[in-house]
Amino acid sequence: MKILLSLIVGLLAGAMLTATFLNLGSIKKGARPHAAAMVTLKYQLGEARSAIEGGCSAGNGERQLQVMRGMADDVEPLFRDQGFEPEMFGRHAQQMRDRLDAALALPADASCAQRKEALTAVHNSCDSCHRDFGRG
Repeated sequence: MKILLSLIVGLLAGAMLTATFLNLGSIKKGARPHAAAMVTLKYQLGEARSAIEGGCSAGNGERQLQVMRGMADDVEPLFRDQGFEPEMFGRHAQQMRDRLDAALALPADASCAQRKEALTAVHNSCDSCHRDFGRG
């Protein structure tokens, strides 16, 4: 019984150490704020979509759009070192800001369809940038 328990503990420890080693090998040196920004933007877009699908009353999804709009001002500096063509990347970033501004400017009595359309436009601007820069 002791041998079996030792064998199981050894296998578990070996599996955990192997997983840790593999994860350490995949981590790039230094901070990756651009990746963190993309994860946050994706999360906020999903939360905005959920908020609007939960009901189209005034203000639903607005907080998430405001977070995204604030982050949109920092997109170019975050990606400067990624080697993207600055003018083209700048156009994509501006398009995202414009679409976020349009979504935030919707009147309080905007319909569900208008709100969903505005979110789709924001999502499409993300997709077009990712498509042009080969990131998804």
